[in-house]
Amino acid sequence: MMHISKRPVVSCICPSISMHLRLTCCMIVPWAAQSWLEPSCIFAPGNAKHLSFAVKHIASLGSQFAMRGGGHMPITSSHSINSTGVLISSTNLDTLALSADKKTLSIGSGRRWSDAFEFLEGTGRSVVGARSTHVGVPGMLLGGGISFYSYEYGLGSTNGNVQAYEVLCIRWICLRKD
Repeated sequence: MMHISKRPVVSCICPSISMHLRLTCCMIVPWAAQSWLEPSCIFAPGNAKHLSFAVKHIASLGSQFAMRGGGHMPITSSHSINSTGVLISSTNLDTLALSADKKTLSIGSGRRWSDAFEFLEGTGRSVVGARSTHVGVPGMLLGGGISFYSYEYGLGSTNGNVQAYEVLCIRWICLRKD
């Protein structure tokens, strides 16, 4: 199995530094600058366990938070939060692995479709990914998933194009949904 990881395990960047530096450190590049708010803190968990811990504790304090994948949606509150809350960025959830039989690509919610396309170059494989390479994986799939391949293979999230999701449930238990 081929695997790539490009980011640190966990990072938390708080308000003592500028928003530009916070976004740069988390490898978060605004797609539509007018839709970005300035959170009180940006937390970028390194795995599902870190994410579960953070959500559980932020919620137990009654604090507001927003979860961000690629941040491509131009609606202000869809992927950002103002100074009253914490922005949880999936940027460090960066799994990218091709199975030994080259039939399944495991891709983390911190990835953009450009990562997947570049990773698959030379393998003879592709994915039913976004038509724009800077779109994040989670938003495209949760939004249905329009692709250049949709006419032939269906939407990115249908027709067996997704084998499984790892989901964080209400009780903060991580599970794999096939």
